[in-house]
Amino acid sequence: MKANQTQRKQLDQTMLAAIQKYLKTAPSLALLGTTYTLATLGAVFQGDIDESNASEAARAAWLVASKAANAKASAVLKVRRALQAYALATYGDSDDVRADWGMPPLRSATLTAATKAAAALKAAATRKARGTLGKRQKVRADFDDPCLPAFSRVELRAVA
Repeated sequence: MKANQTQRKQLDQTMLAAIQKYLKTAPSLALLGTTYTLATLGAVFQGDIDESNASEAARAAWLVASKAANAKASAVLKVRRALQAYALATYGDSDDVRADWGMPPLRSATLTAATKAAAALKAAATRKARGTLGKRQKVRADFDDPCLPAFSRVELRAVA
């Protein structure tokens, strides 16, 4: 299992204490092909502790700087959007103006013939299912109403 930075620092401090307690009389120790004195062995673990402390301080400073940068970016975003809206209102909403002010070009939906045909079929099916009639079909439906007397149907046809 890999230790995190806090656990590694605690382990290094434990190792320093153990070195002072158990190896204070040893003149040197050979480990992994290197000979260490008491001072150099302690320096190995103290160096790791110092690096961990430095990286924690650097991370804390980065977090503060990052928070300040995000706050500034939020304020700049509001100004950017207002300026882009002003530019569109003043210079028009063309692709050239949008490109000059860092905005994406307008997208126009390109429908294929198959998509248009499917939409027309769907619209026709919806009108049929709902019984929707256009203006002229409604007038014709009124003419053919069996409840109206025959003379009024003729008058309505003349009017229409």
